[in-house]
Amino acid sequence: MVRKEGRERKEVLKLVMEKSFKIIISNHRSDIDWLVGWALAQRVGCLGSTNCFGKRSLYHIFPFSILFDTFKVLGWSMWFAGCISLERSWTKDENTLKSGFRELNDFHQPFWLAVFVEGTRFTHAKLLAAQEYAVSAGILSLRNVLVPRTKGFVASVSHLRSVVPAIYNITLAIPKDKPHRHY
Repeated sequence: MVRKEGRERKEVLKLVMEKSFKIIISNHRSDIDWLVGWALAQRVGCLGSTNCFGKRSLYHIFPFSILFDTFKVLGWSMWFAGCISLERSWTKDENTLKSGFRELNDFHQPFWLAVFVEGTRFTHAKLLAAQEYAVSAGILSLRNVLVPRTKGFVASVSHLRSVVPAIYNITLAIPKDKPHRHY
């Protein structure tokens, strides 16, 4: 992890916070990581043109259900915002992604495309499974993040290369001495 300090840190933050075309990749530490991104986008004036990938199961809601599920409402919000809904299966998602990228290439104002490259929220059990997968696949076993799902990210970069000049990695870190809670 690279830590920037002082003036250099302010310059990096200024670049991240400018209203421009960008892909932002991040890990997925908790249930509200997306809220951090939306708050940053709001501060820059880019919230209305922030887009992301979301798993399709977030998009299903039963409007008259007795049990209120916040994440189903989030899915509807994502759908209305034009976020790209995925099954998390390349054979099912490839054409959906290409269609979404065509729309983004023609978008009339700067946008942020947020990509949670791990594809799921972080838990200790998922970390152990990711480490086991990494060993079996002969790739680097990571200690603090899950193995990234790369096809969607690579597709994003290759299809948006002509309009997106930069990719920003915003890795969220929670100190080990602080309690980690899912809200």
